[in-house]
Amino acid sequence: MANQYSSNYLQNNSYQKLLDISNMKVDALRAALDWEQANRDFQFRRTNISRAYQYKKIASSNDSNGILNYNKRLTPLGDRFKQDFLNALARLQVCSLGLDKIYGYSAPLPNIAEQDGLFDDCITWTRNAINYYNRFSKLDQTYVLRISLRNLLIKSTQPFNPEKQSEIDTTAVDSSTSYGQMLAKGIFQFNIDEHLFLNQKHVRIRGINMFVSLTPYKRLQANIDMVNGCIMAEIIPPPTSYSG
Repeated sequence: MANQYSSNYLQNNSYQKLLDISNMKVDALRAALDWEQANRDFQFRRTNISRAYQYKKIASSNDSNGILNYNKRLTPLGDRFKQDFLNALARLQVCSLGLDKIYGYSAPLPNIAEQDGLFDDCITWTRNAINYYNRFSKLDQTYVLRISLRNLLIKSTQPFNPEKQSEIDTTAVDSSTSYGQMLAKGIFQFNIDEHLFLNQKHVRIRGINMFVSLTPYKRLQANIDMVNGCIMAEIIPPPTSYSG
């Protein structure tokens, strides 16, 4: 009798659990049905909005004054591109000249007479020039070169000989020398000769500093007495940066 009771209890409990599981499945199916209905309405509204948006784009592209009428905008866009490209070509010619004379980059520019592929050829030339300049800058060296203006002007009147520099007379500063005349006027004109940069290539001047020494070695007292008051200097570069 006890065994029969236990068997019925277990069977009833199992059926109750199955009923609970079925009810949970029904609730899940109803939630899925509600989501599918809401999603169907959302997709329907989204499709209508996309269709209306595309209709507006088509109408704007067909309108003579529409903002999306690219066929009408191609002509002024092409004119602006040609003008900008011509200005870029003019700058490329100047850049090519400067790169050749200053940095030694002698790659020829694309042939302007050949219209086919000219834009792409100019882009390729520009990229190659940039790569060359980047490699060049990695090998660049910066240093400070001290130049005595007095010695420079006196040596400029005598033939240059690197082996006999010690024999050049740098004490002559009377008014008969060019240095003495410039000293009296306060205006100095001088050239930076290539012999100051022997075995060097692509020399560029990044900056100039000027210092005045009133009592250096072998300076005559008469020249020291000529300096009175504030000393001001103005450096006027040549009108052209390259004369070669």
